[in-house]
Amino acid sequence: MDRPSNLQRPFFTYGIFKPGQIAHFRLEDFIDDTKTASVDHPLYERDGIPLLNTEKDGRTNGVLLWFNPEDAERAYMKITQIEPGNQYRCTQTTATADDTEYNANILVGINPKNGGHKLEDHSGSPIQDWDGEKNDPFFNEALDVVEEKIKQHTRAEDNDFSSYFELQMAYLLLWTVIERYVTLRYGFGANSYHERKRMAIEEDGFREGLEDVLEHRDGAIIRKTHKPEETKELSTIDPEQAIHYYYQVRNNIAHRGKSLDQDIHILRSSLLELYTIFNDYVLPDAFDEDSNP
Repeated sequence: MDRPSNLQRPFFTYGIFKPGQIAHFRLEDFIDDTKTASVDHPLYERDGIPLLNTEKDGRTNGVLLWFNPEDAERAYMKITQIEPGNQYRCTQTTATADDTEYNANILVGINPKNGGHKLEDHSGSPIQDWDGEKNDPFFNEALDVVEEKIKQHTRAEDNDFSSYFELQMAYLLLWTVIERYVTLRYGFGANSYHERKRMAIEEDGFREGLEDVLEHRDGAIIRKTHKPEETKELSTIDPEQAIHYYYQVRNNIAHRGKSLDQDIHILRSSLLELYTIFNDYVLPDAFDEDSNP
């Protein structure tokens, strides 16, 4: 994606870069000033990400970010690194803040009507304020489904095949949510291995959650299906190894059959631990305006 021609204009953000949103931490060290603002463009969504339509038939609220002059180039580099160039293009528009109009740089959707839809609430009214914590179904309804399956099946008998398969589905769904999270937070073009490793190593929420949930399983080991000599260890002092352990559980579910009596215990424990770490620690920390990894 091309950067704007004038880097000294404020940047109008309406999505993941807003204060309190999932990727704001990437820009906050470069910001000199902010103002709540709005633009006369409707808000669309495609592939789970917010897009502005350049038509002037709606309104979207957001924030104007003024970058320190010496940091503006680095800030826009961060923006273009994370946002997919096949979804967005950079242009300029007029944003209004405190009854004053500002020429601002902005990311708008590329053909947002092609596969996208206007964001509306349950009553059919346009949504003007995008909030990933409240609006993203992966961080809400999907996690509700995971929690429901945990409540229904974590106390099932070891030979209960139905419960075992329900827990497998819940664990795979949980990893779908986590992979969406790290993609939004670290970039659409990044390598998923490095994304989840960054979450484990850099984010306080993951480390704190790991320390709190691991009681009797600290030091647990899992083996790769196709290379049983290779192991991953669950450790409170090594978050990187821990996230690899949890991901190996996911791979073993997806790629082979199971020894039920042994694997159901690993699956039940991993599901509850990882859900608690992500839902109770990682996600709230990421949407905390005052939090910085």
